[in-house]
Amino acid sequence: MSLDLFKHFFDLLTGKHLSLKEMNSFVHVPAKYACLFGRRNKDFDISLIELGKVVSDILSRREEYDDFQKDKFGRFDHSKSILVKNCMDRSPVLDELILSIARQLGYSQRCLWPDGKKAIVSLTHDVDAFDGTSYLWMRKLFWLAMSFQSVCRFNNNEAKSWLRKINRWHNVKKDPVFAFDRWMELEDKYGFRSTFFFMSLKNALSREGRFYSYKDPRVSKVIKELNKGGWEIGLHAAYYNHLNLNYLKEQKHRLEDILEDEILGCRHHYLRVRFPGSWLLYKRAGFKYGSNMGWDSGFDGFRAGTCFPYQPIKNSNKLELWEIPFQLMDSSTIENPESYIGLFLNYLDKVKKVNGCLVLDFHQEYFDEEEAPGVNVTYKEILNILSKDDEVLITKLKDIIKYLASLRFSEHKNQKKMKIASVVGARPQKISNG
Repeated sequence: MSLDLFKHFFDLLTGKHLSLKEMNSFVHVPAKYACLFGRRNKDFDISLIELGKVVSDILSRREEYDDFQKDKFGRFDHSKSILVKNCMDRSPVLDELILSIARQLGYSQRCLWPDGKKAIVSLTHDVDAFDGTSYLWMRKLFWLAMSFQSVCRFNNNEAKSWLRKINRWHNVKKDPVFAFDRWMELEDKYGFRSTFFFMSLKNALSREGRFYSYKDPRVSKVIKELNKGGWEIGLHAAYYNHLNLNYLKEQKHRLEDILEDEILGCRHHYLRVRFPGSWLLYKRAGFKYGSNMGWDSGFDGFRAGTCFPYQPIKNSNKLELWEIPFQLMDSSTIENPESYIGLFLNYLDKVKKVNGCLVLDFHQEYFDEEEAPGVNVTYKEILNILSKDDEVLITKLKDIIKYLASLRFSEHKNQKKMKIASVVGARPQKISNG
């Protein structure tokens, strides 16, 4: 494995290029990281070259390369991750390790964010469902079938629950799924702007399932309204044919035609990606970043052990593409909002300690309390917490990579660092409408 990814990552965190002499030196690794190197749980010394290979393997997701560790959705199996198996996925362990090594070498962490901010927080939304009224008759038939199935299993309570759902939707006056106006109103209340990942399918009904078509004039209207208001639009790429370059380009171009602007970011539906192949596809399709480095609904944590955006490496050549990891996703029900908030605060604290980025993913269709109990309550409390936290900067994903790219370019050219205000607007503590 090439050491270029490790060197790039070290450079990102410290602003320093490791010399050949430094790469041949030995460093001390605390016992808590021993399992990453296949060692017993005790302190040890290791060459920086060997350490760099391990770090590069984790960041490049080498453990995900083969076909033998996939779950039922064709994704890498969460339980097979070395970080998960060793209970190390709940912290940005690589960031902590690299900063520890940097201090041994006499380097300090550089401040990436403006005005001494300790962390970036980015809010994102996957738009899996556009509305709830399209093909409602089909959904009712499905719910009726599920009710009948529950009766056959002698589960009367579950059967009644499906029937109540049918009755509720029969009498619904305002579509609880179509919630873009409510998301915008809520985030605008705090001056925040987020990133919405939209699908770009030809047909609302297809092999993908019941979703929405890019040809729907309501879709175009919402996308344009969000963009005009300062929100970011990204692509929520299709589940099937996820490794087909032409299909990915088609989806991207459809959204760009609606937006009349470039789409910079992509997150695949169900996070169905394959590393490093998907990174190469993203680059060839013209994306500037991907945000798939996280776990699907029901899991959370630091999939690659980092909370920093980074540029993957293939065959020793740095891709002009950023991967922006995310740590927390919602689900259709958050049974214990207080517990979820506690997890959010725990992750935020850990991210602050390494001056990284915390990225959240809340689905657009989960705004209504009856449709998704606990989700809206939790999200509102998160926004309330963030609005009172002067140590964090709230911004969109595309603005993070624009800033980091300009920062690194300026540094290598010995030019004055670009101010964040020139990238994300005049108010650095919160995202602007621009």
